[in-house]
Amino acid sequence: HRRATETGTLMVLPGLLEKLQHPGPTSYLDFEAVAPAIPTLPGLKPFTTLPVQFSVHHRQPDGTLSSQAYLHRDSSDPRPPLAAALLDALQGDSPIYVWGEFEGKVIAMLAGACPSLEPQLQALRGRVVDLQSLARAYAYHPAFQGSWSIKRVLPALVPGQDYGELAVNDGGQAVLVWTRMQHPDTPPEQAQALAEQLLAYCGMDTLALVHIRDALLERARLG
Repeated sequence: HRRATETGTLMVLPGLLEKLQHPGPTSYLDFEAVAPAIPTLPGLKPFTTLPVQFSVHHRQPDGTLSSQAYLHRDSSDPRPPLAAALLDALQGDSPIYVWGEFEGKVIAMLAGACPSLEPQLQALRGRVVDLQSLARAYAYHPAFQGSWSIKRVLPALVPGQDYGELAVNDGGQAVLVWTRMQHPDTPPEQAQALAEQLLAYCGMDTLALVHIRDALLERARLG
């Protein structure tokens, strides 16, 4: 941290390259979830986490990027259809990069809520790689200012990339927008506009993971 601050540059420790290199395809995952104080489904406790959206980016060895997404658009139980869509989006054995512990916990929760899909979902957990933990252990840039939020790390490592142009740009706002989107009194055209905002926000999170890993790999390769 001291050397990075003194030089004003990104510094990395030995060992990061080995942690990040992978010869095959890679995947990047982000969830958005709600946790209603008053349960909206039978059998749930207050503040039970319900994932309602995910974004996945895939990168091929030649650099080609593709993406998939799921957004639950009504008040029914989102977990079974989301879990099935997640397994479809993450077929194969590529590492799944995430930012923090939340995604792994959500996958575990989905496994408990969807017994017929539990083996496949548990297998997904074994592929998860926490990019935030790697960055915290091996890298530092003074522009982080002591924060490991993806919204602080992304513009520090990839100048010009941030969330500033998005209509939805944080998780708390996403909860409010999703609640409004799926409300039966929301006009269809407005609900569609809100859905597009949510898809753009969640997609930015996984694209940010792609950019952050690229920046860390580039610096690690310099030695």
